Amino acid sequence: MKAAGWQTENFRSARGFPGAIRAAAGAPANQSKAGQISTYLLFLFILGWITEEFSLFDIGRYSVPLLYLAALPFCTRLSLASATFLALPLVSTILSAILGALDGVEKTHILSQAALQLLAIGFAGGVASLDWPRHIVKLAKVMLAAAMPVVAYGGYQMVARAAHMRFAYLPVTNQQEYAVGGLQRGWEKGEFTRASSFFVEPASFGYFCLWLLALGLSIEKGALRYWSLALAFGGILFSQSLSAVLGAAILLLVYFVTHPIGLNVLRQLAIVLVVLGLAIAIVPPLMPEAFARFSDRITQAVSLDERADSGRVDHLPAAWKIFAEAPVWGHGLSSLAASDDVGSDVTSVTYALLLMERGVVGTVLFLIPWIYILVKSWRMPRGDLSKTLALLLSVLQLYIFWTSSVAYSLPFWLSLGITASLALHTHLAPRRAART
Repeated sequence: MKAAGWQTENFRSARGFPGAIRAAAGAPANQSKAGQISTYLLFLFILGWITEEFSLFDIGRYSVPLLYLAALPFCTRLSLASATFLALPLVSTILSAILGALDGVEKTHILSQAALQLLAIGFAGGVASLDWPRHIVKLAKVMLAAAMPVVAYGGYQMVARAAHMRFAYLPVTNQQEYAVGGLQRGWEKGEFTRASSFFVEPASFGYFCLWLLALGLSIEKGALRYWSLALAFGGILFSQSLSAVLGAAILLLVYFVTHPIGLNVLRQLAIVLVVLGLAIAIVPPLMPEAFARFSDRITQAVSLDERADSGRVDHLPAAWKIFAEAPVWGHGLSSLAASDDVGSDVTSVTYALLLMERGVVGTVLFLIPWIYILVKSWRMPRGDLSKTLALLLSVLQLYIFWTSSVAYSLPFWLSLGITASLALHTHLAPRRAART
């Protein structure tokens, strides 16, 4: 009731277009200038995340998109409390950069990766300085405002590609590739392509929906939870991402294990599943080939068929061999990316990339904050919204590390900053955090 009243008051007090945006994002009209700026930056970051392939300039050979520019102001919010927990990933990155330089890796490659990694760490520290226990609803509203056009366009893509309509493909973002090679573009392809909305590929669209699912489960009740869950499941359906389906199953399992199953929760999920069931009953018959492939991939995954993993497992034996050559310290930062003759990465698993580049020492240093926050989140009192979101985001990002290989991806570090504020109280002064 309080959240609903807050939302109504926001819209009543909003004046003009800026006020409407502020109200939609969940910022009270009497909020401080710093709070308003944080809200706008958060919204800009999410827009940048969605349009991550619209690069503004390059550092070395790595693109620096809009979301990195949106992340810079967060770095200015670093404090001792919010930066201390990031000391170990920072040491891991510096050691790996030194090892890469000693190993003869091109200096521009090391500098580009090190710059992006340091920016990501600083961004996480700035995010951790914000009082996220107070702003969970605001974050959910910002994500929901961004998710509505994202999921709607993803649904349109499915229809447009089947009916050969306009704007079925975006000229910049949809650089989707099949696991066996070749772009998923044009009508000359016999295979049906999956929707990626404004993202670079369907899996990224699915990961965004997993964030929305985690936030929806963290809101106790109301329209915000219904919309978040419905859009999350709908977006996963449109993306046809097997990684997103598995991730959703893991998040739901963690939620049900850590929460009492009440009638209210079952009723809310039942309503969302009924709506999703209607969508499944209506949409697939319009595009039978697309959803037949999706169901085949799910069947392959359940039966542990190697075709379901898009070649991720195939890389692991070679990755292990590279790791075994320098198991303690690794080969150094940027020593392995785009190392083969066609310019593709050695692996698509972050854990494997960390072990190869940083060795056991650097990998442990890099992952300690993530594991520590996961344990702290698990030990928080039941029924606390901060516990729910911190736990789900921690599990989600540790899971996504299995399905991607970019250690400086800012959504990873956004989740680390938010969960640090929720579980470690890094937004408080050190003495106050110790007493909490």
